[in-house]
Amino acid sequence: MESSKIIRPHIPSTASSSCRLSPDGSHVATVRSSRIEVRRVSDLDLVCTFTLPVRRSKFICFGWASATTSSSSAVSSSDHEANGNDSFVSETIPPSSLTTRILYATTDHVYIYDITAPAFLGVIDNGSGGLGPISYADFGFDDTEVMVWTALGASICVWSLETGRMISELKDPKHFISGAAVAKGCSWRTTTDDFGNATRGPFALLTRVGAQDVITLWHSTGNSYEKLNSWEPKIIDAQGIKWSPTGKWLVIWDAASMGFNVLIATAEARLLRTYSSDFYWSEELRGLGARMVECDREGCWLAIAGYNQWVTVLNTNMFSPSDNLYLPDILKPTPTRRIHQETITSASAHSYTTLVAQTSAPTVSSVPAIATNTISSTTTTIPPIQRGASILSFSPSSRYLATRDDSHPTTLYIWNMRNHELIAVLIQHSIIKSVSWSKDLLLMTCDGKDSEGLVYTWDSLTEQPGMLQVHSVNGVSFVVPVGGEQDEQNGHGTPHIGDGEATATGLEDTFQNVRLRDVVEG
Repeated sequence: MESSKIIRPHIPSTASSSCRLSPDGSHVATVRSSRIEVRRVSDLDLVCTFTLPVRRSKFICFGWASATTSSSSAVSSSDHEANGNDSFVSETIPPSSLTTRILYATTDHVYIYDITAPAFLGVIDNGSGGLGPISYADFGFDDTEVMVWTALGASICVWSLETGRMISELKDPKHFISGAAVAKGCSWRTTTDDFGNATRGPFALLTRVGAQDVITLWHSTGNSYEKLNSWEPKIIDAQGIKWSPTGKWLVIWDAASMGFNVLIATAEARLLRTYSSDFYWSEELRGLGARMVECDREGCWLAIAGYNQWVTVLNTNMFSPSDNLYLPDILKPTPTRRIHQETITSASAHSYTTLVAQTSAPTVSSVPAIATNTISSTTTTIPPIQRGASILSFSPSSRYLATRDDSHPTTLYIWNMRNHELIAVLIQHSIIKSVSWSKDLLLMTCDGKDSEGLVYTWDSLTEQPGMLQVHSVNGVSFVVPVGGEQDEQNGHGTPHIGDGEATATGLEDTFQNVRLRDVVEG
């Protein structure tokens, strides 16, 4: 099998992640100390380089325009000078196809580049900073718009790259401190046009004026944002909102201090279902409240994780409880459930052992409280009081669900959603950092020095775990399978990923297309 290639990123001290794959999977952008390099994924040839300003403030975020955005117009520097807006500087912006524009934000400026234009594209200046430093920035309805959040949370400023002007100001966002907070407080609805292409629909924004949360739907006309609808949900302290992948409904969940309260509503503000503590027949199931929610890509399931070891799965046909999944402390192998534990030898050789006897999932007290990410030079802290699932990840086919509970941060539970049965458990040596899927191949990264350069996998076809090692040669990294699985009972090793040409092809697809994102960013 020919090895797939990925880039080992150089991480600046101000950035937590410096690699981003374009949404269409064709290019990967890497932030070096003084520049942004863009390469083609197919052959890793350098496409273009953007030089970052020497004097720039603290790094905030970095990313591509969404795959659902596009633009076909341009603005010249002379047009900008005519509009008299001093806070935006722009040179000629050429017509752009999908996913060619890159955004790099600091606390004082937002820089926009286009891989089709080697020259500098534009910069948004925070001015005097009267609304506080920039806390987050992202592209808006399409790649001709940029949305900027500030630390004081007074408004979201929407800038047009076509006119060089601020076209709208969306008042009083509830979440604005960081990118993670912003992601919970707003959501773009994904719709399909007449040609079957995915486009962005109304922008749902959670705001708070006084003591009442308000959800507002905005529509971009290109020249401004028009308010479509606004309503006050029957909720006390909304924790987040999220559109379903199909765009048919919106889910809103309350803070844990307010009890278990999840609302399902339509874009017309019609309440479909209120899912509260009344649905639980026991206090153990009820817990403190909802911690996070996740939808599958087909819009069939809605998973709600509480601040306990339970995940409630709703069937979206009637939004009725389909099952309650318990993330157990005691792990007992069965004919349909395999328990795999990562082992590391004195020579730092990694492998998996299939357990045949009952074991306990490692708790927070049995693993380091602070794990160091040796690639990004950051630390991940899991306090002992933290409980509940913090990772919910559906496979693209909606057949599998991977979960991680913070009271067992090194244990991954994999469920078959056809019968809601726990079919596999992976016990890692280090804290699990991220989980994603490529088709039905699970990809996982872990914190800690022992897991540096490793990508863990679980193949749904063979129901076997595996590992991929990242090797770097002359600045280019190669991903290759390593080790083998050891059966605790008979001692025979088995391949991690499986044998045959089909599996090899699957790995090529995984690491040369969309799921490369999870490796370079993980």
